[in-house]
Amino acid sequence: MRPKFLLPILAVACLSLAGPASAFILPSDLDPYAGKRALDRADPDSGPLAPEKPAQVDLEEEFSLDWNGYKIEAVQGFAIEALALGKKEYFEGDMGALVPVDLALAWGEASDPAWVKHLRVTQSERLYRWSFPRGTELVQETVEVSSANMHMMPATPEILEILKSVGPGDVVRISGFLVNISNEEGFEWNSSLVRTDTGLGACELILVESVEIDRD
Repeated sequence: MRPKFLLPILAVACLSLAGPASAFILPSDLDPYAGKRALDRADPDSGPLAPEKPAQVDLEEEFSLDWNGYKIEAVQGFAIEALALGKKEYFEGDMGALVPVDLALAWGEASDPAWVKHLRVTQSERLYRWSFPRGTELVQETVEVSSANMHMMPATPEILEILKSVGPGDVVRISGFLVNISNEEGFEWNSSLVRTDTGLGACELILVESVEIDRD
């Protein structure tokens, strides 16, 4: 049975066709380093705040939607519990209306406060940039495969408001679908389907049906 949800209805001032987005990794030895600290306060001995890997499953029944000339095709079910490293909002054009929030998320070892306290994170133009100083115990590969910039397509206005309230240091639980977006003019924005990719096209594009924030 196809899930029920309501896509956000937002004013669109102009057509903006953003290309595929992804994490962009700055050199790990950048020093001094820029960006907002991803985690200011947390118990460094607590261990990972979101220890489990994201869950991904095949769909029992495929489905697609049409929105303003775009086809939104669900490709897999998806759920994640993760530490929010940063958030960026986009509200211009069609893609801003449809995918208004990006969350930089970390899980597993990359969500350990002992590590995350060293990270500096920035987001812009659908990109996620991170860096940390020399001399830390951070491992670039761990951050690459256990964090990502994920693009959020809220299923309802209420979900949009929750996503907009997420801040660095929050633990979020999100479930929904990985989707691809296309139109007849040749525009394509496809979700990543694996956690080990980096570079262009490595981000997840998520139709969000449920989101919870744990700030305890």
